[in-house]
Amino acid sequence: MWKGKVFHSLVAEYLSEVKIGKKTPLSDLINSYRQQMEEQWKFSASNSSTIGNIIPGNAFLLQEHLYQKNISENTLKDVIQDIGERMKRFDSWAENTHLYTDIIRSPQVWIESPTYGRKTTSFELDGIQIVTRVDLALTSGGRFTIFDWKTSAPSRSAYLLTQSEFQAAVYQLWPHFKLGVDLSNISAQFVHFTDSGLKRKSFKIGKNMREYTLSLIRRSISRMNYYEQIHHDRSQSTLDGSSHLTLGDLDYARSEKSCVYCSFKRVCQEELE
Repeated sequence: MWKGKVFHSLVAEYLSEVKIGKKTPLSDLINSYRQQMEEQWKFSASNSSTIGNIIPGNAFLLQEHLYQKNISENTLKDVIQDIGERMKRFDSWAENTHLYTDIIRSPQVWIESPTYGRKTTSFELDGIQIVTRVDLALTSGGRFTIFDWKTSAPSRSAYLLTQSEFQAAVYQLWPHFKLGVDLSNISAQFVHFTDSGLKRKSFKIGKNMREYTLSLIRRSISRMNYYEQIHHDRSQSTLDGSSHLTLGDLDYARSEKSCVYCSFKRVCQEELE
């Protein structure tokens, strides 16, 4: 959700200042985001009925308005207040756990690494670059710790890994393969800043989980190659459209609530309705 993205951006900017020995008052930092948030919200709310249409320039519809479902906040004021409260909760937790001190003293720190370029946190598998945009990673005393900020409660799954755990498993493969760090020295920390409070959970992978995670990544690569082949065939096909993607080619969410997070919502919206 847009609210979560704003929270992550605020945390990243806050920690980047801590890293260089500067720390803007939290209230000032939140206020600096206020104008941008107001502009984005105003545009999105006034164009929420244009779903499916092309939005000009760099403007976009916020997920809160695009999906029009499962929205707890009704006004921008509610969103700003919620983000402010979560940021205060984050600041208190970071002080109590000495996270700011660890960042300053750590010889290596990554804060919301870029998606492209030399500084991206990635590794290569079967000729494909796997990008892991971590929220925070740092080294200390031979240990490599990766942090993942969450604005929702911990999820449960009937499968071996939840979506968050799979994400964290991939994150841990980055220092393992790219930087040569032994898995025993790597851990991921989920920190959930929920509506009701804060929850923290550690997650580590061993050799068996490494192989299982790699198998899932390879399956994703296989599907990507499949879709690329369809796209290539489509460009070479006749006008009958026999090789076009159809709704049946796409995975559907197990729960309709998951549509909030699905990038294919526009494609399958009519089917769900």
